[in-house]
Amino acid sequence: MEEGALLGAVDIGGTKVAVSVAGRAGPLARVTEPTVKEGAERALPDQVIRLLGQACAQAGADAAQLRTIGVASCGPFIRKAGYLAVSTPNICGGLANATDLPNDWVAIPLEAVLRERFERVEIENDGVAALVAERTFGAAVGEPDCVYATWSTGVGFGLCVNGRILRGKHGNAGHGGHMLMSEARDVWCGCGNRGDLEALIAGRSLGEQLGMSTPALFAAARNGDRRALEVAEDAARWFGRGLYN
Repeated sequence: MEEGALLGAVDIGGTKVAVSVAGRAGPLARVTEPTVKEGAERALPDQVIRLLGQACAQAGADAAQLRTIGVASCGPFIRKAGYLAVSTPNICGGLANATDLPNDWVAIPLEAVLRERFERVEIENDGVAALVAERTFGAAVGEPDCVYATWSTGVGFGLCVNGRILRGKHGNAGHGGHMLMSEARDVWCGCGNRGDLEALIAGRSLGEQLGMSTPALFAAARNGDRRALEVAEDAARWFGRGLYN
């Protein structure tokens, strides 16, 4: 790493975007903001660029020295004009049954826009990125066979088999949130599936079963509310079946 050079780290989720910048000595600044879901299709990568600029300013660092960034993003991903684009029902309102999102996006040109500003851009599915981090610094150091599971706004997994991280086509390997679980459940996912894992338990929609937010639902369950506890336990069973599969 050259003297004065900066590295940028980006975490894109269905609820928030977090960025940080680091120098040779380590992290310098971190900025977080709710994920933008309005405007042009490039609004999200433009938000990332703006937040990285804010982080540099906060650290008193020269933004011109920030030329390399790593991005962990919710998926799935598709290829658009040769670049990775995000096509996730938790952000893209143009996908099926995404009536709560105020946009008509189908694919967000993430890589193409970021490469307009940065020389080197590395993008990973957030489940894969988290798995790499755990195998490098955390609970799975040295583990040849392991899984990272995330249950948040969406549901996803990162898979390592015999010491090899599985990435698959466009980095979507292990993206298990859209595996079909129950054709008998009349719940629809923004991707168009009925009864997939995200439709059943994703944080974006789980609380709707009782007309409340998902955090409120789990708070009610912890406080002993019978209906909330039933929904939470049912969700845990579906998540367990997803892990088993």
